[in-house]
Amino acid sequence: MLSCQKEERQPNVGAASGSNRTGVFNGAESWLRDPKSKLCGRADFISAGEIVDFKSGEQHDHHAEQIAFYGALYLALTGRTPTTLRLVYTATNEILDVPVPVLSELESLLAGMRRRAVLADQQVSAGELPAKPEPAKCAYCHVRGLCDKYWQSLSGSGQSENYLQASVVDYIPTTAAMTRTVSTWGYVRDKS
Repeated sequence: MLSCQKEERQPNVGAASGSNRTGVFNGAESWLRDPKSKLCGRADFISAGEIVDFKSGEQHDHHAEQIAFYGALYLALTGRTPTTLRLVYTATNEILDVPVPVLSELESLLAGMRRRAVLADQQVSAGELPAKPEPAKCAYCHVRGLCDKYWQSLSGSGQSENYLQASVVDYIPTTAAMTRTVSTWGYVRDKS
């Protein structure tokens, strides 16, 4: 079991120097913001270079990648590598210490993420946001009815017009359905 003490939220800048570096706060819910890009993340707990992230679900490979990214952000803020990267799985009481990447690996990770952030900004500015329709993603998308790629993906599947309508409103009325208007709202009453 991991014991965490509450600490005052004081900047932990230590050896960090330079006018563009900001402090890292010890304690819970510590924001890590890259001073040279829009990249940021919120570590669950930081104390004296130890970064801890609590997970309530199952273990996944991307958890180690996430905490390594926090380590890269910590480096960007302080100029130092973190001392420990730790994942705590609360459901199983398992603690996983992730090896701290060497300085060059953290710098490479940070540079790669900065490039991805610049590319994403360029795509947004240019309006180049290619949709990649997939049933698992589109089912939860609130604007799928406005997406040309979504409709194109359905039209090639041989589905009926009723299926297309149901994809947008998630309901196909029966022939017994009646539409009622109440004040400025409307509703469909279906007897089936």
